[in-house]
Amino acid sequence: MNQSDCSVTLRRHDLDALRAFAMFLGIVLHSALSFTGFPWPVEDRSSNPIFQLLFCAIHGFRMPLFFLLSGLFTMMLWRRRGVVALLKQRTLRIFIPFLLGIVTLIPALHWASFIAHEWSIQHKDSPHETEPGWLQSLKASDWRNIKVLLENGADPQEVDITFGIPMLGWACLYGNEQIARLLIDSGADVNGPDRSGNCPLHQSAFMGHFEIVDLLIRSGAVPTIKGKRSETAIDSTRVDWKTTTFIAKALGISLPTKEELEGSRAECRQLLKKYFVHETELTVEVLNSRWGLNHLRKRYSEFLVSDRFMIHLNAHSQPFHLIMTGVFGHLWFLWFLYWFVILFSLLACMMKNLSFPKLSHILILSPIRWLWLVPLTMIPQMFMGCFAPSFGPDTSMSILPPPHLFTYYGIFFFFGALSYDCDNDKQLGTWWKLGIPLALLVALPLALVTIGDTFLSGLLQVIYAWAMTFGMIGMFRALVTGENKWIRYLSDSAYWSYLVHLPILILVQAWVQKWDMPALVKFAIVCSVTSALLLISYHTLVRYRWLGRLLNGPRTRPTKVSVTF
Repeated sequence: MNQSDCSVTLRRHDLDALRAFAMFLGIVLHSALSFTGFPWPVEDRSSNPIFQLLFCAIHGFRMPLFFLLSGLFTMMLWRRRGVVALLKQRTLRIFIPFLLGIVTLIPALHWASFIAHEWSIQHKDSPHETEPGWLQSLKASDWRNIKVLLENGADPQEVDITFGIPMLGWACLYGNEQIARLLIDSGADVNGPDRSGNCPLHQSAFMGHFEIVDLLIRSGAVPTIKGKRSETAIDSTRVDWKTTTFIAKALGISLPTKEELEGSRAECRQLLKKYFVHETELTVEVLNSRWGLNHLRKRYSEFLVSDRFMIHLNAHSQPFHLIMTGVFGHLWFLWFLYWFVILFSLLACMMKNLSFPKLSHILILSPIRWLWLVPLTMIPQMFMGCFAPSFGPDTSMSILPPPHLFTYYGIFFFFGALSYDCDNDKQLGTWWKLGIPLALLVALPLALVTIGDTFLSGLLQVIYAWAMTFGMIGMFRALVTGENKWIRYLSDSAYWSYLVHLPILILVQAWVQKWDMPALVKFAIVCSVTSALLLISYHTLVRYRWLGRLLNGPRTRPTKVSVTF
């Protein structure tokens, strides 16, 4: 590409501030996790559904925004200094901190998680204290107490807040036939779905509980019933072992051995197959299941967990999976980002003499961009959440990034790079006053309520991510019109703060988890205390020291002026 006359030469204080904002949003997001009921090192006794919404709202656009900005700043640096300087600067700012973090911050994160777990055990008031009484009784196989609760007016259709699974669903997962029968006799819906769209038959078949599968069918359950993703109970018996262990761990359910589970699932499958009379007919529905989206997602998930990515360091070590084994913790984004910089540098060397400014303006700045950005982003989006229903992009902490996730963030990164040469008039995000409300009030809620529909929810999630990204760019351009020393200070501290925040944050979450106060108050305390400690550490240990030079470049300490008379 040629040097464009529309390249930005002045420092973009608005984009600096926005990049820092994206970093600090990560601290807010992780602070909220202990109050959501999602799997996390600290699970607070106080919870509030608003934090699940907050998590989704932030997670749905934060990292796409970050990678877009990273692509823009990468193009900016290349335009000004060239490929060699770009690689040198990014190695110093990204790769070396990444390596240092692997040997310091990741062990600190594991230590903090261990301390938080031990602290939680020592200060636990009662087992499963945040669970409803009926769920505690069910997990303890106390059918008598369940019976008393039902006789006293408990609703057999009641659903737990955390996972959205009804009583009968939990009985099916735990394999308690006596409680399942009691609930059915009390009016529990044998075909009633949980929040994810799975019915009791799916849940019992998933865990290989043959007796309960048989009981449900005899009680009126539809053997061919399908969930939100068109899976039958037979499909539930074919879930791979890694996905099964992930789901069981999240639900707190103990599993038998892999061989025992496969054997019991096979029995369930044989029973269920009797009700699929034309299972092998090549109907349109069967063809869709075999060659459609669900089939592709299943084959892709099998590819990701396959043994071809398994390595053994030595005969006595545990096997190591290059895609599924987490290594990098919250530093994964640096690993992705450095790979993108390398790819960008290779492309820059190959295409340095090419330029399409007019085409770029049309494709990047006009509304036409939606016509290619959304379909392009939908390709990797369709493979998000293959192992469990989720909102927003997946997370990978492994050595080999999953192809769909690497492609997804790559689209945002390289769009950001292309936008640098075109947005000299700062048109990107012009309609932020309309885009942000529509994203938050329309796209986000619709994407959440359709989470079981891979295509529709995925489409809405993609629209949400791009709308919020463009909207944030426009909003910060309008609000940050020049240099502000306080904003600049926070921008400088953001990188350090995000790198080191997680061990500190987890310890603060563990400190407050047993306090008897509203979740919103404790969330504010976690955010405030963590942020204060991070800013203090930045000012005293980093800003004017070698770490500060490594992360943000050289900085001169202000000299004190003495006045004598």
